[in-house]
Amino acid sequence: MLLQPVVCRCGDPVHAAGSVLDHVAGWWEAYLAECEAAARQGRQGRILWVTYEELTAQPKATVARLAAFLQVPYVGPFPLG
Repeated sequence: MLLQPVVCRCGDPVHAAGSVLDHVAGWWEAYLAECEAAARQGRQGRILWVTYEELTAQPKATVARLAAFLQVPYVGPFPLG
């Protein structure tokens, strides 16, 4: 089976069989760079870092934080399956 590349951050190809750690590390570096740039420019960052573990452990708080980041009203609580 031939694996097709998936285009992600900055056009870098990431293959389905590639390292998840490398993929996450690339996004983490982008997140840190954006945080630094936002702090220098006195603005909110454009990347919100949310982990699966955070989302599953505290879904309501995480979704509320996401809504605040997106500057949309949080209309929770929401039902959890």
